[in-house]
Amino acid sequence: MLKKLEIARRYLTSLFCFLVFGIGALAISGLIFPLCAFATREPYARRRLFAKIIRWSWTLFLGLFKATWLCKIIAQPQNVLKTVRGHVIVANHPSLVDIILLIVETRDSICIAKESLTRNFFCAGLVNNAYLSNGVPFEKLLEQSKELLAQGFNIIIFPEQTRTRAHTKPTVHLGAFHIAANAGAPVLPVSINFSERVLAKDQFPCYPGTGRVTIRVDAHEAYGVPAELADAPRRIQARALAEKFKTVCFPDL
Repeated sequence: MLKKLEIARRYLTSLFCFLVFGIGALAISGLIFPLCAFATREPYARRRLFAKIIRWSWTLFLGLFKATWLCKIIAQPQNVLKTVRGHVIVANHPSLVDIILLIVETRDSICIAKESLTRNFFCAGLVNNAYLSNGVPFEKLLEQSKELLAQGFNIIIFPEQTRTRAHTKPTVHLGAFHIAANAGAPVLPVSINFSERVLAKDQFPCYPGTGRVTIRVDAHEAYGVPAELADAPRRIQARALAEKFKTVCFPDL
């Protein structure tokens, strides 16, 4: 009986947390962003300010998750995650909160969001003001990413392009690595692991698990295009970067 009550509490708490997330997203995009837009007219400074506001708000969101005993988060090494600049950050994608984890644990980071999120009731304002969309032509996305990386922004991408399904071999797409190769930016691979599978693709959207979940966010050594491929076509460079990512984050592939 007590176990069932605890599971019910976790479900209700998780739903409440995501309700707070949605209301917060609407408040930021509808009220805070328009007010802060007057603080600066310079596009990169404005994007950096908007990215910081999102990180601060998502820090509070994760704090709510931790305070209500839904999870604890271990991020290592923090000196890498919090100081890295101008990197393409690539990670596996086990859950709904992966982008929130990476935005909170890093600085001056933006993501490339699915085009459908530009029309999402809750997230559209955040995506359209602060992030990039994969709905634009790829060559344009390459140029946008190159400019932002040169300004010191990190770009977070999940090469699987969707959350990992249970008992399914992940597919690593090359788009993130084309972006890194095109910009000459280093790649920082990150592994995200949960002690229990929660908030996954084929689960109830707010499924919180049966007990307090430990989330590990582990940054690995950054790398770039191998010296012997410095003059190779971009597609070959991108494939080499992707193969390195697989050996780090998906060693069983």
